[in-house]
Amino acid sequence: MLTVCMTLIDDDDKSEFRKIYDSLERKLFVFSMSKLHNNALAEEAVSETFLALAKNFKKIHSLEPAEIVAYTVIINRNVCIDILEKENKHSINVQIDDKIKEISEDYDHIEKLIVADMVEKLPDIYRDVIMMKYFYGFKVNEISKQLHLSVGGVKSRLEQARKILRKDMNDDE
Repeated sequence: MLTVCMTLIDDDDKSEFRKIYDSLERKLFVFSMSKLHNNALAEEAVSETFLALAKNFKKIHSLEPAEIVAYTVIINRNVCIDILEKENKHSINVQIDDKIKEISEDYDHIEKLIVADMVEKLPDIYRDVIMMKYFYGFKVNEISKQLHLSVGGVKSRLEQARKILRKDMNDDE
């Protein structure tokens, strides 16, 4: 899979992508295994995660390492959810979020990502779109593809998240 990903990466960025791959591949596999309980599905989740990372590497390669890790974890979590849904298993959105917190020791620098406490407190459906839009610079149509939502759905979630944040900011004053 690494070979396929490398074909999508500019020559100048290949060594950086390789470092990210080497540092995260095992952790993502362990995380995927904890959700999917199947070696083949966990390997598929890791492969799909790195493929998505490679496709968007030009946009994210200049981010801080911790931000790239967080982006990758979000993608991996969503890939695991997609795989579970394809396998007709029950949705585990809440369980995945709890497991991410449990393994935060492995990803302790993810916490450094959270710029504002209010963003962290947003429900996942809003937090993911806010982070992808404002932290990683994705366009609405790119977010819709990554999260398998309609463009209108992404816009609606962004507006609702902004409304919650505005309310929280006004409550704090």
